[in-house]
Amino acid sequence: MIDLTSIQESLALPIPKKSQELARQFASICDDPIAARRIYLNTLAVLAVNDYLHLIGIDTDLRGSEICNPILRLGADIADLKVRGCGRLECRAVLPGESLCSVPPEAIDDRLGYVVVEIDEAHKQAALLGFSRTANNFELQVARLQPLEKVIERLYESKKSVVLSQWFDRVFESGWQTLESLFATDTLELTPSLRSLRKSNVPDLPAAASGAKLIDLGVDLGKRTVALLVKIVPNSDGQVGVHIQVHPAPGDAYLHPNLELSLFSDRGERLRDVRSRSLDNYIQLPFFQGYPGERFQIQLALDRASLVEDFTI
Repeated sequence: MIDLTSIQESLALPIPKKSQELARQFASICDDPIAARRIYLNTLAVLAVNDYLHLIGIDTDLRGSEICNPILRLGADIADLKVRGCGRLECRAVLPGESLCSVPPEAIDDRLGYVVVEIDEAHKQAALLGFSRTANNFELQVARLQPLEKVIERLYESKKSVVLSQWFDRVFESGWQTLESLFATDTLELTPSLRSLRKSNVPDLPAAASGAKLIDLGVDLGKRTVALLVKIVPNSDGQVGVHIQVHPAPGDAYLHPNLELSLFSDRGERLRDVRSRSLDNYIQLPFFQGYPGERFQIQLALDRASLVEDFTI
């Protein structure tokens, strides 16, 4: 988890040239200059929040956001950013000196909250002014916004955790599946810890369970899809053993070099990490144990891209 004491009440970020170009591209589909201007500012606000969340290690799905759908952004005043595993933040733009931020009706439902972004085109800066969970009367008062740390708190509260104990009953969250399903047509060579999936070594305890998920580390880096593999083993003392590996996606022979796999506590403490080398066909974390209900996080990072998965034993 992010150290909230280090987050400023507001934050000014540069508006890079690529963000300006994308905003102009998004706005170019509209012949109405007023609507085109709205789309331009909305896009800059979304991209600024997207950059901010990436800076603090929170994974987003920009392409899955409604504003990236040309039909939706043309027909509605939307400025949403999809945060993986959490939901959608609305990113509303204001100009320097404005004290009120209007929120249209179409941006009220299905939102985790609102981040207000001041777009200073003269200085090419986007200032994240603050956050609000709600938009009463379809407007936000800039002076009454909560500090940015509240965005992180809100995302952490809403983040969906993968409940590993459900895997003993073969109940998997969306995106997860059995190893057999994911690698049905692939000649995957697992280490012994993940190959022996069928039996527990302890009588009267459920059999060990395993799951796999394909992870996309970002379109900006080209094809960088890997498979995250997790095996859980019940123990007689009530703890659950956890094995974690990362493999190339089915059809790929090796991992990309410098892929980092890290284990964090629920307080954000880095406990273990490992990095892939050239021609590695998998990497793994040391085996660890925990009691049911304990939480931990796994982070995959490659260059500037990163993704965090939250788990509950």
